[in-house]
Amino acid sequence: MVDARNYLGESITADMVEAMEANQLVILSKGTEKLMRDNAKKLNFFVSINKLKKQWQPNPTTLKNLIKAWGHETENWLGKVVNISLKIIIGKNTIIGTAASTKKESEKPQAGEFGKDVEVPNKCSNCDADVTDKVKEYSIDTYKKVLCFPCQEREKAKEA
Repeated sequence: MVDARNYLGESITADMVEAMEANQLVILSKGTEKLMRDNAKKLNFFVSINKLKKQWQPNPTTLKNLIKAWGHETENWLGKVVNISLKIIIGKNTIIGTAASTKKESEKPQAGEFGKDVEVPNKCSNCDADVTDKVKEYSIDTYKKVLCFPCQEREKAKEA
């Protein structure tokens, strides 16, 4: 069976969110600057939405919401769950994101369970190297993001 969602394009759109009936995504990368066709600069993230890896450029309203919740350093956003909804702004369906509410420690998801039906890939969020399930789980528990062993060592050195 072929999953037609894989052919919706590499970036998340309002139409895609509506078609997928998606209400959450997980941030998988630190974010990079992307130069758009009109020479505008946008912040671009790799995210997981309904178990698919896509690119996402959050709008200014969403960025303000996420900065308020998690701070301005996007490295701290890795592995975080974003609630998404569609709102009509200036006559256009727009994706608005907000930080998923934090749960009590006892209600927090276990390693690798960042959000409902979201699969976090076995890829280092810093260098894109493949990692095992065991390395991924340890890394998420310890660093709150997926890191390969060399990147874990660098992270450990930064904390020392």
